[in-house]
Amino acid sequence: MRVTSLWIVFFVNGAVLSSWAPRIPDVQERLQLTDSALGLALFGVAAGSVPALLLTARLLRSLRSGAVCVGTALLFRS
Repeated sequence: MRVTSLWIVFFVNGAVLSSWAPRIPDVQERLQLTDSALGLALFGVAAGSVPALLLTARLLRSLRSGAVCVGTALLFRS
């Protein structure tokens, strides 16, 4: 069960990222972003992942991994 759940989490993450990357030029055009503004926005996503990873590590020390996955999925959905 754990292996299947982990596979599903990574599969969904890969599917979301693979559908996002080809759309970046369209999003840039729609939002009328310059190359530097787009670069800054993409950097913000990467920079924000560092504290998120550290917070996730702390959560996983005190909670079950399934609870953390379900909780974050619900947060992303809202």
